[in-house]
Amino acid sequence: MKKNKLLVLLIPALFAVGCGENNSGNDYNLPENGKDMAFTDAKAKFSNTLKEMDSTDALGVKIEDAAIKLNVKTFENKNLQTNVNVELSDFDLFFGVKGLTSATKFSEFEASASTGIKGNLTIENTNDSSANINKTLDVSAAAYIKDGNAYVDASNENLIALLKDMANVTLENTKFYVPVPADDEATSYPLLKDGMLESTFDKVYTKITSSIPTTTFNDITTTFMTCKSYNDKEWGIQLSADKEGILSYARKTIEDSMSNLGDMMTSEQKTSAIESGMQQVEEMLTKSNFDHVNAGIIFNDKQLKTIFVDVKAGAYVSEENSDGDTTTSNETNVNFEVKTYVNFLYGNDVQMNFPSFDDYKVLTTQK
Repeated sequence: MKKNKLLVLLIPALFAVGCGENNSGNDYNLPENGKDMAFTDAKAKFSNTLKEMDSTDALGVKIEDAAIKLNVKTFENKNLQTNVNVELSDFDLFFGVKGLTSATKFSEFEASASTGIKGNLTIENTNDSSANINKTLDVSAAAYIKDGNAYVDASNENLIALLKDMANVTLENTKFYVPVPADDEATSYPLLKDGMLESTFDKVYTKITSSIPTTTFNDITTTFMTCKSYNDKEWGIQLSADKEGILSYARKTIEDSMSNLGDMMTSEQKTSAIESGMQQVEEMLTKSNFDHVNAGIIFNDKQLKTIFVDVKAGAYVSEENSDGDTTTSNETNVNFEVKTYVNFLYGNDVQMNFPSFDDYKVLTTQK
């Protein structure tokens, strides 16, 4: 017999779907000098932006100085089994691609990616101390796609040592490439076509809005979302929620549901149901270690410009397995914090900076 119980906090991270009051006091916010936008105006602007982005041939994404924390704990019968902690104090990433609208086959694509990571990693295993890890991270790597080959630069000395220590992997060549098989007949080019982004958004939007009652959907977006315009071209959307705001919204929702029952329940029964429901919501928030989510997107009429994220939340999963008279409970508790800005580049601003590939060899590994 198996019993599953899942308590995961799901925040409605829906953008371009509603405008309302900003409830967050965090640092990551839309600029204050904007004007509130109506939902119909925001959706129309978003559609126009997607139409313009369908003609994007070169796209780049850049993250600098992101701060990331992740902690994962597992328990068996309430006893700690593993404790994994990752803290990245400085995470940088660049990714660029050219040929989204012009490439007629894979060999005409060009892509470049590089990353740098600084931080700490610890792994505690209460059943096997030999599996414990405590590492200072200061690694970098790069990857490229050019002329039909995928290249990887893993020559960073710290990365080489980390792969050996954690995965017992030794790269015979720290600069290597993998030939990519030729396109099959099912591949359609160009990959980015007119109307593709707008059509995809419309499908997702329709699926989301059709699965949620209209009143509930409007209440959520009005409570937790903000839309602002800054001039004739730039505008932004922001999602903001904290624990207090979630609890306040949950209470109002439950109270409204009880009031709609009329005389089907006594006043005492309604009060009891409200408090029981609130207890479950608070338990979910507490076990998932939810504190706040604050995220937004800034656009102009032609392009997505910036995404900002400030999240402190988590997830809690429990499972019980019964075998005869023996029942084993397993729990996983995940906590994470992310603070970052993601900036987007287009056209000539996407600088690939390919190195010479003369010293790259075909991939081989030794274990």
